[in-house]
Order: sequence, then structure tokens, then C-alpha cells
Amino acid sequence: MDFGSSIVKFVILMAVVCVPLILLLRWALLNSTEGAVRRLNTEVEENRSKQAELNQKIKEADEELAKRKAEANELANKMIAEAEEKAGLEREKMITRARAEGEEIITKAQGTKDHIRKDLEKEMHLKAVDYALQILTLILSQDIQKVLSSHLFAEFFEGLKKVDMSRIGPEVGSAEVITAGPLEDRDKEQLTKLLLEKLNRTIKVDFLQDPQIVGGVMLKFGNLALDGSLQKRIKEEAIKCKQKTESE
Repeated sequence: MDFGSSIVKFVILMAVVCVPLILLLRWALLNSTEGAVRRLNTEVEENRSKQAELNQKIKEADEELAKRKAEANELANKMIAEAEEKAGLEREKMITRARAEGEEIITKAQGTKDHIRKDLEKEMHLKAVDYALQILTLILSQDIQKVLSSHLFAEFFEGLKKVDMSRIGPEVGSAEVITAGPLEDRDKEQLTKLLLEKLNRTIKVDFLQDPQIVGGVMLKFGNLALDGSLQKRIKEEAIKCKQKTESE
């Protein structure tokens, strides 16, 4: 009985001790689980809040990126348009410059052409003067020489009266009278008499003929010559004509 009574007491004692302990553990366990759940819920809410904030930042970043891309595209399009406009202006400048250079080349070519034409015309004119001189000399020497001879001799004779012959020294003892054709004896006598009077001494006077002088009279005292020939007059006029042509 004593042994059985002791077991009963022990059981009762254990029940008294364990039940509160079990209850205490159960309460502690329940509190710990609820705290963990609350903490978990808090962390979940915080994570949700952070996720929402992150999503907002991502959205803002996407919007900013889209804005930057739009600005970049707008800037690129603007730069392309400006580059195309600048290229167009440069192209127009190049075309204008090329056109001006082409017109300048054409103008220079035209000027060169005109200059060459003028040179050719001038050369032809000069040659024409020479040819005209030759033709005129030929015509006059053949057809009109006799008609002009008396007139030209008279003109030379009158001009010779006014010539100062003081430069002709005493060493000159002869004179040559050159005409295109033969002179009349009367003309020879008049001319010889005038020379003797102008020189105040006697000299030998030779009368020669040279068809090349065309007409008129050429008087020579050694190296000194008084040229009243028609050939000289024609050449002088031809030279004047050439000089006028060359100066144009």
C-alpha cells in the first residue's frame, strides 16, 4: 500500500508540475509563432512596399529613358536636317562657283577668240596694205606714170627752190637726178640751172631712170638724198596705215 500510495502521489505531483509547464510552453510557443507571423507579415509588407517603390522607380526610369530617346531622336533628326541643309547650301555654292568658273572660261575663250580674230584681221590688213602698195605701184608705173610725171616734177622743182643746200660741201662734185621715166630736155635744163644757182658752183648732173620709184624725182648728192618720189609717198601712207592698224 505504501508503494502504491507513493506512485499515486508521484503521478499527482508530476501532473501538478507538468501541466502548468506544458501550458506555459504552449503559450510561449503560440506567442512565438504569432510574433514570427507578424514579423513575416511586416517583412512581406515592407518587401511589397519596396517592390512597389522599385516598380515606380523602374517606371520613372523607363519614362525618362523614353524621353531621352525621344530627345535624342529629335536632336538626331534636327542634326540630319541641318546637315542636309548645309550640304544643300554647299552644293548650291559649288554649282554657282562651277557655273561662274565655266562662264569665266567661256568668256576668256571668247576673248581669246576675239583677240585671235583681231590679230588675224590686223595681219590681213597689214598684208593687204603691202599688196595694195604693190598693185598701186604696178598700175601707176604702167598706166598713169606719164600723166603724173610733169605734175610731180613741177611740184619737186618748186619745193627744191626752198631747200637750203649749204650743208652740201665742196667735196661733192656731182649729183644724180633719178626719175621713173625720161625727162624732157627743158626740165633737165631747168633743174640743172637751179642746182648750179643753189650751190653757186659747177657740178656734174647725171640723169638716171628707175621705174621702181613709180613717179616724181629723187635727187642724190653722194649719201644725201632728197626723195620726192611717188614710191616714198605711197610707202609713207602705207606705214601710217599700218601704224593705225597696229594701234587699234
